[in-house]
Formats: sequence, C-alpha cells, structure tokens
Amino acid sequence: MLYKKGIPSYFMKTCKISAWIKGLALFLLVCFIQAKPPGVASSQEEQQVELVGLHSVRYGESFESIALQLGIQAQHLAEFNMLDPGLLPHIGQVLLLPAGIEMAPEPGAGVVGLAETLREVAARGGEPAIEFAHRNRIVHCSSLFAGLPVLLGGDISGHPSRTVSASDRLGIWSLAYQANISPQSIMLLNTVGSPYTLSPDHYLSIPCEDDCRLEQETTEWSVAMKPLPCFPGSTCGVSIRSTEPGIAGVEFLGQSWPVAEDAGSYAALIGVNRWLTPGRYPIRITLIKNDGTAFEFERDVWIADGDYSAEVIVLSPDIDALLNDEAVTQGELLYLVAVMTGFRTERFWDGTFQMPVEGEISSPFGTLRSYNDRGFFSYHAGLDVAVPTGTPVVAPADGVVVDSSWLVVRGLATVIDHGWGVYSGFWHQSSSLVSPGDLVHAGQQIGAVGNTGLSTAAHLHWELWVNGFAVNPLQWVEVSFP
Repeated sequence: MLYKKGIPSYFMKTCKISAWIKGLALFLLVCFIQAKPPGVASSQEEQQVELVGLHSVRYGESFESIALQLGIQAQHLAEFNMLDPGLLPHIGQVLLLPAGIEMAPEPGAGVVGLAETLREVAARGGEPAIEFAHRNRIVHCSSLFAGLPVLLGGDISGHPSRTVSASDRLGIWSLAYQANISPQSIMLLNTVGSPYTLSPDHYLSIPCEDDCRLEQETTEWSVAMKPLPCFPGSTCGVSIRSTEPGIAGVEFLGQSWPVAEDAGSYAALIGVNRWLTPGRYPIRITLIKNDGTAFEFERDVWIADGDYSAEVIVLSPDIDALLNDEAVTQGELLYLVAVMTGFRTERFWDGTFQMPVEGEISSPFGTLRSYNDRGFFSYHAGLDVAVPTGTPVVAPADGVVVDSSWLVVRGLATVIDHGWGVYSGFWHQSSSLVSPGDLVHAGQQIGAVGNTGLSTAAHLHWELWVNGFAVNPLQWVEVSFP
C-alpha cells in the first residue's frame, strides 16, 4: 500500500514540477515571439551580437591604433573580423570587438572648410587646437585640407598624433621632418630629455597651434567652397567675397573655371569629371582689385570616392549595332557638347531645382555600364525616372530653351540653358511643347515622357551639365548653388 502510494506521490510531484517548467518556458516563448519583430535574426544570433561590441572605423585609424585602445594585438583584432591585418580598414567600416571590450564614445563628425584654420575647426568642437590635432593625427597645418573628415570634441584618450615604437628611435626626427619644425621644439613641448629614453607607447604632441593659418591674414576678402568633400560627378561651388570690386580667378583640377559676379561677390561652379580619381587636388584662387592689389589663396581639396554601382545591360543585336556605330554616337555627342556648353553671365535659377517628373528612379547617375557584357567602359550620365508615356515633363528651374530636336540615340530631346554654364537635357520624350529661344519657368510643362531613340521602356532621362561636365542632377535638387 505504501509502495503504491509512494509511486503516485513522487510521480505527481515530478509532473507538477515538469508542467510548471514547461508552462514557464511556453510563456517566455510566446513573449519572445510577440516581442520579436519580423525579419530579426535568431536568438542565437542576437546573443552573439550582445557578446561583442561594434566600432565604426574613423579617419586615420588602423588596426594598430584601434587595438592599442583595446589593449589587444592588432593581428587578433583583424583575425577576429576575418580581415588581413596588413591592410588598412576603410573609413566607416564596422568592426566586431571581442567580448567585454568597449571603445571610447565617438566624437561628432565634421568636415574642414576651404579656408578654415586648425584653431577654427577645433573651436567648432569646443576644444583647444592641440587636442583637436591629437584626435585627428594632424602633424602639421598642411595636413588640414578642405573636405577632410574630422572628429570634433569628445574624449581624446587613445587618439595620439604619433606613437613612437621601441624599434623607431628616430621617431622625433622623422616627426619633426614631417611637421617642418625642429626636433628641439618637439622635445621641449613633450618634456623629453633624450629620444632614446622613450617607451614603446610614448605619445608626442606637435607644436603647430600658432602656425596653422594657410590663407593670407586679411578681412578684405574671404573664400568658401560647398559642399565638401567633392565627389567625381558632383558639383562644387566656390564663393569669393571682397570689400572692393576686382577680377577673380579659380584654377582647379588642371583648368581655369569661369567666374561670375553676383551681388558684389564672385562665384564659380565646378563640374567634377565622373572619371576623376579620388584624392587631394590643389585649388588656387586669385583676386586682383581695381587698384592693382592682388590676393592669392591655395589649399588642397579632397575629392572623395563617389561609391557608384555597376549594371549590365543586354541589348538586341540591332540596337547593339547602332550603339557601336561611332559615326552615330560620337557625332551625337559632339552635337551635345556644342549645345550644352558655353557660359551665359546671367543666372536664371534661384535656390534648388525641382524634379522634372515624379516617379521611381530606375537608373541613378554615375552607374558603370557594361553593354552585352563587354566590360565597364562607360557610365550613365544622367538620371532615369520610370513613368508612363505621356507623363508631363516640367522645367526643373528657370532658363532659356536652346535645343528641341530628334536625335538617333536620345530620341526627342530638349535642352535648357539655366545660365552660368548650367544646362539641363531631357531625352526620349514623346512630344515637346517648347522651341529654341523660349524662356521657361520652374514647373512649366516643356514636353511629355516617351520611349523614343535607343530606349527599352518609357522613361525620362534627365542630364545636367556644369561647365562642360555631366554631373548628378539629384545634387541640385538637394543643394542650393552657388
């Protein structure tokens, strides 16, 4: 009897505990399912994300500098991310950090202006120039080029301007050579008696706070550039202000750019070639006043990577043959160069441009193109918007119509001169409502979307040229020039 009672008693206790555990597990599972949004990774993946930290690579950082802050080996950090420790990580690249490792809070991001000094940029982050130089590894004012992405404010621990390793006993001399100052100045600033007593993790400061104004000290004129940094296929505007009239000049990317006078100031619009290699390029700005006084300013400008995509387009044999007929394609291009270049001193537009049609962008500007898989030797020089045939096309800004004609490749085309070397072209239309010489206003209908020329579907191709170069039209929708 006891035996029979004992078995049910134990069994019932076990079942009660098991049922309680199952009920709690089921409750937690239901809560998890309800709280988990669609498309989120599994719980195992979530736990993995919680176990590690994330760090976005900043300007000037390397595996060595990041690992130094974490107190680990650079090779360990690179291998943890399945990357080659011998290569530099990309700016903005997200790195996984080993469990329990945290980075210092990221300061705010900024960009160096065309004529800003080290002290002026540092003041935007509310810190002394020497600390700003430490954070951004700026060893001399010549390193402060326009468009440079920098970090403003925040905790500067772990952001030295230079680390002298045990194997680099000539660190002070090489650093002095880069900064164009004497080794004694560095030693005095850092209270170093001998370079041979430096420890492997010794940090050195650079005494360039008082010598970092590159432009000429004057309140009589100023220069500015926007937006920065520039990109291949973008527009960069240069503004020159002077207390007295004169003749201004802008030399950049190996050529002189037309300068227009605008309400007592001067402006130049620069169309950056889509094929330009990213890097630092010098700009030279001059102003000769009517009394013969001359001012000159020079600084490097950063041209960043445009990060364009690529696409392969398959064409029918007849269209492919026509596209490869250089007599047609080159002749049409030369015609466009004649129509869409030239500098009109009058500026018709004011503020940002508007979209000529509203719809889905089927192909953005700058995309590398390979026709029938023959290699990426060309790019999309405009913006394609996929809309039905007959959709009204409106002028994106005020201007004068300079062409409305049929072209073999581009179909029914309309070109508007907005002044100051800025032209809009609209291809593949089904009809045109304007003629050369017509003055049009922003929002006025100038034609209708079609599928004419070498086109595979109804769409509008909007092309924008700035002083001889095709640029991204969307930038003009977002940014007001000059």
